[in-house]
Amino acid sequence: MLTVCSHKFYGPKGIGALFVRSDLGIKLFKQIHGAAHERDHRAGTENILNIVGLASACELSNTELQQRIDSTSHLRDLIVNVFREKLDQRSYVINGHPQYKLPNTLNISFVNVEANTLLDEIGSKVAASAGAACHSGDVLMSHVLEAIKLPVNVAMGTIRLSTGMFLTEEDAKEAAHVIADAVLRLAPSTLIDEPSINHDDDAIDNIRLTTTTHGLGCGCKIRPQTLERILRSLRPYKTQNSHNVLVGTETSDDAAVVRIRDDLAIVTTLDFFTPIVDDAFEFGYIAANNALSDIYAMGGTPISCLNIVCFPIRRLPLKVLERVLSGAQKCCSESGVDIVGGHSVDDNELKFGMSVTGSIHPNQIWRNTGGRLGDAIILTKPIGVGIITTAIKTGLAKSDDPIGFTARRIMMESNGNSSKLLQKYSVHACTDVTGFGLIGHMKEMLNGQDDLSIQITYSSVPFIDGLKDLVQLGAVPGGTINNMDYVSQYVSYSKHVTESMKIMLNDAQTSGGLCVAVPFEQYEAIKRELPFVELIGRIVERNVNKIMIV
Repeated sequence: MLTVCSHKFYGPKGIGALFVRSDLGIKLFKQIHGAAHERDHRAGTENILNIVGLASACELSNTELQQRIDSTSHLRDLIVNVFREKLDQRSYVINGHPQYKLPNTLNISFVNVEANTLLDEIGSKVAASAGAACHSGDVLMSHVLEAIKLPVNVAMGTIRLSTGMFLTEEDAKEAAHVIADAVLRLAPSTLIDEPSINHDDDAIDNIRLTTTTHGLGCGCKIRPQTLERILRSLRPYKTQNSHNVLVGTETSDDAAVVRIRDDLAIVTTLDFFTPIVDDAFEFGYIAANNALSDIYAMGGTPISCLNIVCFPIRRLPLKVLERVLSGAQKCCSESGVDIVGGHSVDDNELKFGMSVTGSIHPNQIWRNTGGRLGDAIILTKPIGVGIITTAIKTGLAKSDDPIGFTARRIMMESNGNSSKLLQKYSVHACTDVTGFGLIGHMKEMLNGQDDLSIQITYSSVPFIDGLKDLVQLGAVPGGTINNMDYVSQYVSYSKHVTESMKIMLNDAQTSGGLCVAVPFEQYEAIKRELPFVELIGRIVERNVNKIMIV
């Protein structure tokens, strides 16, 4: 069998053909039922213009075949020559036979360079595709790369380049230089003699941080189902101090709590991620705010923190890091928290966050479990920043659009004030909504309570205005899809809840609000003190599933 796509050889788009050898005994069945066009293989009105265009393109290709072979293979070889001039021969592998290969295609692997990161680096100037995908700690190779038995550290850096009739020698060489320079910035230092570029600090305002990474904020977390599998494989152990661990790993809580004395415990957490916004100062501010939120979600008071820095020295000016740290310092200063140190490493991608230490009375800890029958489920921030930041990265929205501004404002809002005011009330369970989405974090509220369910009224959930339009345009974070898969066995949706609505409910948040279970009779008093709080559901007797969306 052979499939022919017209646009591959400059014919009209939207037309193709399928050839099947008659001696194979393959019977074709209609994919669309209706009239008996094309010997009863296909129904529908024939696209005569494109069919004729396909035939003409075939004739022209046949006439110019050798000319096209010579031209595209020459351009392919020009690209290879640039790589040979600029790169250490140990840093790349050209895949395929030296002679018997497609004239217009170059499949090349860059050693210890992640393909998607490379594509992010060159994406504004060069179009290419990846031969492998890296996420959740795994490298997913194409079956072709597996068949030729490339080592994982080589296969993960595979990209495919195609040359064509209208590509000039100048453009081919320029593309090769762009790729080679990016590889030099990304390759391990053992493969290069010195940094490949001199950074211009004055150009920092033109850098879009979200284009330098393949993940966004908390949406770059390891898939929850993968993380659970890894953690289950670890054998628990006890020490002489284990009896003082009041909150540990058992319930996947927002932070750990360790008793120091009868009236004092420390709350400790860490959180870091890749850029969620383009502005370095705002990224630092949001990352710090997000880390502090874990302390607030436990009912604690943050005291001090340490910076966690992964910075691509060869990719970004140090001025970027200075602004990131300035943003974090601004956030912590406003929150009354001291930055007392940190740790940094050279990395291919910018990542930033904090390890935070706080204090709490051992009898006043909020946990992410413990919701009670009749409790009100309240939310302190609207949902949607994951979808919006993905839309901005992909060009479906702009950061200075009203919806982009709203998302940035929400991520920069502290949960500190909400946490402090809620301490006057009877909080039965609390968590902050981040990378695992509203439903993913909410499901933990009823851990070990099989006789209860959480019923959420979809129309009561606050979403950022305009969110559904972005979902329908395709701005869906990968982390959000992972979240939907993760909670699928725990949640039941009413028939009126569409796929777009499900995506919004499971959107991976960064620096999201607090989701809190409180006695229903206290909700009105809380609403008076925190007018932005929304009642989104109740804890009810066990029904169809752990979580029900109505």
